[in-house]
Amino acid sequence: MNQRLRKASPYILAILSGVIWFLSCPPYPFYPAAWVAMIPLLWALRDRRGKSAFLLGWLTGIAAMMGGFPWITDLIVKFGKMPTLVAFPITVLYNSYQALLFGLFALMFTWFRDNTRLPKWLGGVLVIVVVEYFFPLIFPWYFAITQAFVPWAIQIAEFTGPIGVSALLLMGNGLLFQLLESGAAKRRPSVALLIPALILVAVIGWSVYRRAQVARESRDRFSIGIAMVQPNIGIPIERQRWFGVKQILSHQRMSQFAEELRDRKEIPRLDLIVW
Repeated sequence: MNQRLRKASPYILAILSGVIWFLSCPPYPFYPAAWVAMIPLLWALRDRRGKSAFLLGWLTGIAAMMGGFPWITDLIVKFGKMPTLVAFPITVLYNSYQALLFGLFALMFTWFRDNTRLPKWLGGVLVIVVVEYFFPLIFPWYFAITQAFVPWAIQIAEFTGPIGVSALLLMGNGLLFQLLESGAAKRRPSVALLIPALILVAVIGWSVYRRAQVARESRDRFSIGIAMVQPNIGIPIERQRWFGVKQILSHQRMSQFAEELRDRKEIPRLDLIVW
């Protein structure tokens, strides 16, 4: 039984990594988990390379994509007018394609690990930048989406775009992974790990400073409060009777909600509502 579990553990770790990734994304509130989400996969890849590494990464990706993109089935049913029995296999096929991004990451990461002297955290950063930049997607997404509501983590996108945030995430994952490796081997962590640690501290510190700077400048400038109203009205509804009335009522309800937020002082001011 122990032998079977030992053989299965890399696959369990790969799936766990994928589950943590999709739980780190909106609408789930577990965004801090993205800073450790890649660690189970990296651990599973410790003695893997080539095809074996690729398949483990692909498995991680399938778990992440099936958890993160279940809405594709509903999209195909509603707008493609296909039955669920047809739409779901299409979703699985598309998510399996998206999952190749993880497979390529695992393949390239293990190649860098085995064929260069680069530290693992740096190899992971370089690989994620290349894979995210070049991998073609129908519905583009980035690992950075996990930090969409974490201002101190995404401020660096001012200069790097979302790929810079993804690189920051992989740097954090790589740093923690190497610390865990050192602990498991009962050896002292390399002093060189101070480099990614200092980079992370510097980026976060600059983000806090930058946000405070913008807030100070904004207080001294003219401003108005604007509410944007956009109800979630699907295309098929447009062909229904009374669509116009429904649309107007939806806009009115949302506008009233914006005014209530102003009255409760949850937003500082409201000068204009845009439909």
